[in-house]
Amino acid sequence: MIKRLSSILLLMALLLGLLGACKPISGPDPSAPPEETQAAKELVELVLPYSGCENPEALERLNADVEDLDTYIEKAYALNGWTDGAIIRATGASAFELAAIRLEDEDAAKAGEALLKDYLHQREGDFTGYAPEQADMVSNGVIVRHGTWLGLFICPDPEGAAGAFEAALKGDNLPEQPTPAPTPEPEPEMEMLPLMVDLMRFCKEEIDGLGKGYGYTSSNSMTELATGSGDDDYFLNWMSDSYGADAEKIESGFSVTDFISDHAFELTVSRMVSEDEAVRGMECFRSHLKNQEAAFTEKGLPEEAELAANGLVVQTGRYLALFICQNPEEVRAEFEDALIRLSAPQPAQPFQKVDMELLWERVQAVCQEEIDEIRAQGRRVFRTLNNIDFDYTLLYNFDRVENSFSFFAFDDEDTLHVAVLYAEDEPAAASLAAALQLHQWSSELGYLRDGLPEQAEQVANGLVVQLGRYAALFICRNPQAAEAELEAALRDLSSAAEPSAGPSVPPGTPEHPIFVELDDPMPEGEPDPDHPGRIKFVQPNEEDMSVYDTSAILAAWEKGDPAGLSEDDRAIYDAAQAVLEEVLHDGMSPFETEATLYDWVVQKIDYGWKHADVLEETPREAYTPYGGLVDRMAVCLGYASSFQLLMNMAGMECITVVGASHASTGDHAWNMVRLDGEWYCVDATWDFAYRETMNGCEWRYFNVTSDYMARSNHQWDYNAVPEATAEDHGC
Repeated sequence: MIKRLSSILLLMALLLGLLGACKPISGPDPSAPPEETQAAKELVELVLPYSGCENPEALERLNADVEDLDTYIEKAYALNGWTDGAIIRATGASAFELAAIRLEDEDAAKAGEALLKDYLHQREGDFTGYAPEQADMVSNGVIVRHGTWLGLFICPDPEGAAGAFEAALKGDNLPEQPTPAPTPEPEPEMEMLPLMVDLMRFCKEEIDGLGKGYGYTSSNSMTELATGSGDDDYFLNWMSDSYGADAEKIESGFSVTDFISDHAFELTVSRMVSEDEAVRGMECFRSHLKNQEAAFTEKGLPEEAELAANGLVVQTGRYLALFICQNPEEVRAEFEDALIRLSAPQPAQPFQKVDMELLWERVQAVCQEEIDEIRAQGRRVFRTLNNIDFDYTLLYNFDRVENSFSFFAFDDEDTLHVAVLYAEDEPAAASLAAALQLHQWSSELGYLRDGLPEQAEQVANGLVVQLGRYAALFICRNPQAAEAELEAALRDLSSAAEPSAGPSVPPGTPEHPIFVELDDPMPEGEPDPDHPGRIKFVQPNEEDMSVYDTSAILAAWEKGDPAGLSEDDRAIYDAAQAVLEEVLHDGMSPFETEATLYDWVVQKIDYGWKHADVLEETPREAYTPYGGLVDRMAVCLGYASSFQLLMNMAGMECITVVGASHASTGDHAWNMVRLDGEWYCVDATWDFAYRETMNGCEWRYFNVTSDYMARSNHQWDYNAVPEATAEDHGC
């Protein structure tokens, strides 16, 4: 009996020991070696924490579950015969990319390694000049071959990612995961109204199609909460009711949606009190997407249900966004670009606070004929000075306006409305300009609802501008002329207010640009034996680099009659004319004209980053002045042809050079300008890369020599274009 009891006790002790050894584990141990080789999808996710990525939620995943994986591996990497693969990458202006590809055998992997090296070189060319920091990250990229596996790591810490990749494949313990650095906050913190207006402008065509149901509610942490309804708590209540969000965790935000709920369209952005709260809030937005899909399915609206199903939730730092629209990925790219653009310090403007009544007299003179016609028909035009009395006051806290004037028609059939506001600082002026833009769109929609399409078109042709601390609205017969007169008057009155000694315009404006030479620019590639110091040029011909024919536009400009132009040429003509009227004024020297137009091209045209993505198709317009001047989105040839057209219309001699960059591996285009008999090289596309960090007008490729262009990785047919030798930048 005692022996049997001892056996039972021993058995129980063994069972307890086994149970202890097999107890459940709360989660995977990242330092433990894997039992067997993982799938590619698991490998790249395992490597991601070691890559130095600060915002993994913003990345795109391509794996066996995604149709585009095959296309990407074959088009980007030129790999065939692979058996498994996965990619985590950024899109747009970021080169970040992690890839794990398994080949059929080791010979195929060895051949694939050479192809990935070619891809690295090509990818560096995609960003060289356009985004130098990203090009540097590509140049430091790492390729790993381990058995039949290939790994590609273009990231802030490629060595860390590569080490984790190899350790996982070998079955070794993974290194300790690095502590992620905190996401830097935008400095200074931007206001929300300009961001909302930027996204609304990007989606304007789709918003216009919503009809009478759409609306918006917004807040701004820099002012008191302001909403279209006048209810200070409306936005927070909306977020709580619609998404189940905790209002106390929301700092500010906005929502643009169809409040009647006939459409699924929605742009919602919240700035949370912390990044952790933004991450936690993603689940609320995802639940909202599912609820919207179910609601529209129940209503029998399958297209709207599909729109909701394809909606996108984005988290960037403390910003949490939801996009339900036709092209949510494009809106996300615009959103991320806008966060950088709107939070970056802007170049200082030369305009001082001037006598508002004198300014009013100058601007009203441009519209006097229109005012007289309205009054001759017995209708009224009102003038206000230092008094905010518009129907858009609910959109913004106007306590931040220091001075203002306006004149506007009172009767519905007259759309005349001009307002100029002087704000307490430039961020306040940016929000004022956004509020004026909302007012313009609201007025346009109101006229359409009232069955007055002619008046709606007049309002739609108006302009909203910001000049330093000034924000202005021009809804009048010739808004471009009114804007040009405002800028000219500000220059004149600001100059008159300054002491007589010293320049009237400070350095850092287009008239007085700052030239910043590149640090040790060095050529790369095969030397050209016929041109010492130059790299051999071979036109890559990877793209159609034929230059858009602007002869009809220039002929129409000479005659002053665009009536016979094609639809596209007329749109280009009108856009170019508006630019010239906006930025040029009498008395400018040829150098000032060139610098002003160059500054406009650099500042106003965005780069078409679809060009750097094999999964995207770059529209042909991006290579033409239509992309640059009408769409305001272009690639290098679009920048160059837009600048040449503006210069030619301004009476300046300018040509487009179609050449190459990155050792003749990528097609590229830029311009040459002739001033006082001397030729100079300019590259607005590559100066675009520095526009967010410019201190005033800091340019690296403006009126430089041909030798400088050659040293900075430009190649061209050296015998076919003039040689620029003057080193005075045209000054």
